Amino acid sequence: MTPWQERATPLIQRMAEDMNIRNLAQKTIDAYTYHVGRFAARLEKPAEQATAEDVRSFQLYLVEEKKVGWSTFNQAVCGLRFLFRVTLPRTWHVELIPFGKRPKTLPQVLCATQVEQLLSCVRSLKHRTVLLTLYAAGLRLGEATSLQLPAIDSQRSYYTSTVARDRRTAWSHSHRDCWRNSARTGSRTVRRCTCSPAALRTCR
Repeated sequence: MTPWQERATPLIQRMAEDMNIRNLAQKTIDAYTYHVGRFAARLEKPAEQATAEDVRSFQLYLVEEKKVGWSTFNQAVCGLRFLFRVTLPRTWHVELIPFGKRPKTLPQVLCATQVEQLLSCVRSLKHRTVLLTLYAAGLRLGEATSLQLPAIDSQRSYYTSTVARDRRTAWSHSHRDCWRNSARTGSRTVRRCTCSPAALRTCR
């Protein structure tokens, strides 16, 4: 996303300042001002004179012509709501700007055999231990990448999330042994996976 400073207009600058005052993230500012800039570019009048019908027309343009994803659509809605709630307050209800309903899809779940095949392709013990940790503890990616040794209680066999500190996950003894082997041998390559996915998830 292009930084807002590279496409600054008086409207974009004022909105970015309003967002800075509220300590919003730089990426959020860039995203919201991007969509507001597109909205303003389509208007044939100053943004101060925009109506709810103008917003509706822009939303139809995003859906029917640009065919954007619903995540992008809803991001644009957030930007427009901020614009007309804070930067350019309107007399009409900003809540009239609707969000799009995102379709729900079920994630693809691997069976134990598929997990074993995946792990058997990883020759680095360190890398395989990371994958085992993701699988056995059911970690989110952010939790796995921020995992620290103090978060692991090997005596009671559980792990405390460093992202959501109130979330604890039990670990099996097999998984604990994998960690110890990895710590002793470092990144040494191995010929095959010695841990069964079923054994790793016995505590789950």
